[in-house]
Amino acid sequence: MCGLPFSGKTTLSKYLAKLLHAIRIDLDEVKVKLLGNIEDEKVLQEQWDRVYEDMYTHIKKNLSQGKSVIQDAGNFTRYERGLVRTIADKMNLQTVVIYVDVPLAVALERRMQNEQTKSRFHVQEETVLASAKEIEPPIVGETSIIYHGEPLETWVKQFIN
Repeated sequence: MCGLPFSGKTTLSKYLAKLLHAIRIDLDEVKVKLLGNIEDEKVLQEQWDRVYEDMYTHIKKNLSQGKSVIQDAGNFTRYERGLVRTIADKMNLQTVVIYVDVPLAVALERRMQNEQTKSRFHVQEETVLASAKEIEPPIVGETSIIYHGEPLETWVKQFIN
């Protein structure tokens, strides 16, 4: 997965994991497991390193057992996506980046809705804005599929066989 906070990555990854009988590994869930319910902005770099190391360990373990894995994380940069691709390449496995491409305004509106509903953890507006500046959409050479927020069933029929 690749996309802004509140772009719909988690909704899509849960749907695909169920449909494809894949293991879903969510960076946010790993963070909560290791650090508790702490805001991203308060996590120290060495703590993030531990969270990412744990996530990559789970990815390696599941792939080595022959399971399909969906990584639910922002993967804003090509470098981040390349880390997962390197893991898969060492096992002669293919990766596909699903770029959840929604306008920044939509992500910010969903963040505001979350402030009311508290359906997921708090994310500061500045974090979403910083992510928008950092994100590097997939390029030629990165096997990718783009999801623009259309109904999941329609999108799946088009791209997933």
